[in-house]
Amino acid sequence: MAYRLYMGGVGAPAGMAGLLICVISASAFRSRFRRTVITWHDLWVPVVIFATTDLTMLLVPERGLQLFSAAYLPAVIAQSLGLLLVFAVLQSHFNVIGTTLEFEQLAYRDGLTGALNRRAFERDLKAQGEAPSHLLLLDLDHFKRINDQRGHPFGDRVLTQMSELLHDTVLDHGPVYRIGGEEFAVMIKTADPHGAVAVAERIRQRVETQLSSHVGATELPITVSIGLTPWLCSGGQTFRQADELLYSAKQNGRNRVMMAGM
Repeated sequence: MAYRLYMGGVGAPAGMAGLLICVISASAFRSRFRRTVITWHDLWVPVVIFATTDLTMLLVPERGLQLFSAAYLPAVIAQSLGLLLVFAVLQSHFNVIGTTLEFEQLAYRDGLTGALNRRAFERDLKAQGEAPSHLLLLDLDHFKRINDQRGHPFGDRVLTQMSELLHDTVLDHGPVYRIGGEEFAVMIKTADPHGAVAVAERIRQRVETQLSSHVGATELPITVSIGLTPWLCSGGQTFRQADELLYSAKQNGRNRVMMAGM
């Protein structure tokens, strides 16, 4: 409206009034503009808005009636179709974005646990570079025995609860990945080795004391072995180091955290 006033001319008051009426009319129908899909029931909305707005043609001094009779109907039709076209284009664009995000979710999320999957882990491992952080690999102890004794549906419940426990324990320390079978990974976003060890030990303790009750089998001991390493010169080297430490934790009695230098 300020710009229309700046432009001036005999049509300035009518133009400002038209803009004001357009805003008021559109605000009255704001609930319809929040919808994500156009239906034929909504096609009258832009027609009403612009049919009301364009009545201000009559306010143009001297030739308002002539302008109204010549341009009113074409203007209402053109503006209504234009608004519907813009809305359809935006709707299509956001549908594409939504579909892309949905495919990305499917591509980088584990379907069972909701944790990030191996593909996401390998992507982030390369992107991490030499970031000041730690990599934690953990593996549920004797998981095959759990599956054999209780069945695979119970094993799936253990994995799901394990993922929830990890997310709840790690919080903002870093992303959680399920990288295969009963093996999970966490990229701990801290350069402090004592802080990283504290996170790893908290995970180990919570699994030992809480996971059995979470899956409804308090008599069944469930523990994890953990390999923890600071970030090395590459993601691949860091992963290999963490994997060796995880193997060492398994070889040294399980249910423990192993870190270089510990």
